[in-house]
Amino acid sequence: MMRSLLLVSVLLYLTPLSSQTAYKFRVQLKDKGGGSYSIEKPEEFLSKRAIERRKRQNIKIDTSDLPISGKYIETIESFGCLTVAKSKWMETVTIHCEDSSIIREIRELEFVDRADCVWIGFTIASISGQSFQNTSEIRSSTMPHTYYGYGFDQVKTVNGHILHHDGYYGEGMQIAVMDAGFAGIDDHPLSTTMNILGSKDFVFEPGGESEHGFEVLTLMASDSPGKYTGTAPKAGYWLFRTEDGRTESPVEEDYWIAAVEYADSAGVDLINSSIGYMKFDHPFKSYTWNDLDGKTAFITRAANIAASKGIFLVNSAGNERMTEWEKIVFPADAEHVLTVGAVNKDSIVSIFSSTGSTADGRVKPDIAALGNSITFLNNKGEIYRSYGTSYSSPVMCGLAACLWEAFPGLTNYELLDIIRKSSHRNSSPDEYSGYGIPNMERAFKLADNATSGIEHLVDDKQNFKVYSDNGYIKIENKAEIYPCHISIYSLDGKLILKGNLTQNQQNFYVPKTSKIVIVNLQAGKNNYSIKVNL
Repeated sequence: MMRSLLLVSVLLYLTPLSSQTAYKFRVQLKDKGGGSYSIEKPEEFLSKRAIERRKRQNIKIDTSDLPISGKYIETIESFGCLTVAKSKWMETVTIHCEDSSIIREIRELEFVDRADCVWIGFTIASISGQSFQNTSEIRSSTMPHTYYGYGFDQVKTVNGHILHHDGYYGEGMQIAVMDAGFAGIDDHPLSTTMNILGSKDFVFEPGGESEHGFEVLTLMASDSPGKYTGTAPKAGYWLFRTEDGRTESPVEEDYWIAAVEYADSAGVDLINSSIGYMKFDHPFKSYTWNDLDGKTAFITRAANIAASKGIFLVNSAGNERMTEWEKIVFPADAEHVLTVGAVNKDSIVSIFSSTGSTADGRVKPDIAALGNSITFLNNKGEIYRSYGTSYSSPVMCGLAACLWEAFPGLTNYELLDIIRKSSHRNSSPDEYSGYGIPNMERAFKLADNATSGIEHLVDDKQNFKVYSDNGYIKIENKAEIYPCHISIYSLDGKLILKGNLTQNQQNFYVPKTSKIVIVNLQAGKNNYSIKVNL
């Protein structure tokens, strides 16, 4: 049986009182129920991008991708409650009700395993999770770098400007941002320069939205040369509010998981999560150090599943080093999550940056980036300075998107390994900065070596294979489909080469004017395009 957070049993201590007007319960199902969906028709419940991400990384669509039966949800709601979150991965339905006694009947349903309370209406905020730091406005008129403006220091610390210099700004990549809110974004003077794909508020209670998520977003998405440029200004962004800053309750894990599943279905490539959990408000039981094993916490288990779907997930390590907790937060303990700590401009680990290692002895945090005296834009367009792993995390998420743009043949696990190996403490990791400060120039070289000669499957039936080898694009036409026309373009759309496939295997020499090209094949009535690293 999977270990899970031991939440207090509602029936032991919860009796309806006038001061306890509302509750939320996490209903654990025994199964998801039979439905009309089938893994043979994934387009009915996953976007085209989500399916393509799985294909690109050779990930099979399985029953964990199937939605929960609508009949199950209808039956639960028939007792007079509302569904506020659901998870097909965790097989849970999270409900809101004003009468806690209905949970007795819900627990008796044949498809229900258990139901735990995850929120009480009178709960008072203790703000014990990922803390949001005070900020101060920068009034200096000195611009540190012509292109990046005030955003240069965090990029330079990890040599991220090398990726931008080579033409990789995150174009074509999609990033989901999980945070406590994006207050003021609609009126922000620079929001029109950001590629916002959509937004959704997963927190059930209205109000309480923070601007913290917007600050995090600017570190990646800002595209204002001369004033402030982020680490992935050409990427597309989904904005999801999952954190309720007024309380610290387990239901926020449910919100986060619901948002991650939404992001997966939408087809995002990366997720930045500048929030985390460990201690909850009374009467909920908090996590302990022993739970930092990468498989116990509810939110961590979901993060592992997200990674198994091909998503690159980046999470703040936490700001807890000087608190009683000290350690990284959840889900930063997940094995395949890039956990980011913080350093100052002198590359010294920040005094607040949460430490590792995990309970099972793994290296965490994975890396560290600038998180001291880091600059961003507030929701009025003003340059501000602050500190926290909340800010070092998006710096790295944006640059990871740029590196993945350059090498789309990498899996998310390979990308994670390369960033770790590029870091300055790779051979001697510690519990403070993990593998150290990444060097994105070195990461590019490692990725280039890893993808040299990689084979790309162009179509589902594997009739065509495309790969590069020492300056040549090699194409295999196994089914010998003719006529077959080939066009090779640079990323900016310039035609490099045009020709015809006349045999089942053919080589085309491509001058190495760029590190990545787009190969287009027209075979009969079908048209295929794929990015290939030279």
